[in-house]
Amino acid sequence: VLRAGWGFRELREVTRGKAKVTATVNWRVAMEHQPLYDAVETVHDGDVKQRLLAIGVLQTHVDSHTLGRDELNALTDSLVLLLGENNFKLCVKALRVASTALAQAGDHSKAMAPLLVPALIERLGDGKAAVRTGALEAIFVIIDGLHSPNIVHERFASCWRHKNGHIREGILKIAIYCFNKYGAKFT
Repeated sequence: VLRAGWGFRELREVTRGKAKVTATVNWRVAMEHQPLYDAVETVHDGDVKQRLLAIGVLQTHVDSHTLGRDELNALTDSLVLLLGENNFKLCVKALRVASTALAQAGDHSKAMAPLLVPALIERLGDGKAAVRTGALEAIFVIIDGLHSPNIVHERFASCWRHKNGHIREGILKIAIYCFNKYGAKFT
C-alpha cells in the first residue's frame, strides 16, 4: 500500500493485519536517477558489451544530473568494480566517469576518495598509457576536491617502494603536481 504526500511515499508492508513502514522514498528523485541505478546493476551483472553500454549511460547521467550521496555511493561501488577489470575500454571509460563524478561531487568527494584511491593506484601501473593518464587525471581531481595536500601525502606515502615502476612514476607525478599547486605546504 502506498501513501502519497508532497512527493514522498511510504512503502508499507502489511503483515498479519499490522502495517509496517519499510522505506520512505522521494519518488521524484528516485525516478530521476533510475537510469543510473539500472546502469549500475548492469555493471555488476552484465557481460563486457553490456558494461560498455552501461558506462555510456553512467557518463551521460553524471554529465546531466547532480548526484546525491546515495547515487554517488552506488556509482563509486560500480567504478571500483570496473577499475579492477583488465579490459582497456572499460577502464578508460570508467576513469572518465570517475573524473567527472569527482569534479561534480563537491563535499561528497571526501567520502568517494578513500574508496577510489586504491583502485586508481593500481591503474597507475597499467600497461596502457591512456589508462595511466586517466588515473592521474582522476587523482588530480581528488587532490583539487580535498584541498589538502597532507591527506594525499598520507595516502600515497606507502607507494614509493611499490614493485611496479609505472606506479612509482605516477606517485612522483602526483608529488610534482602537489608541489606545484601547494608549494611549501606539501611536505
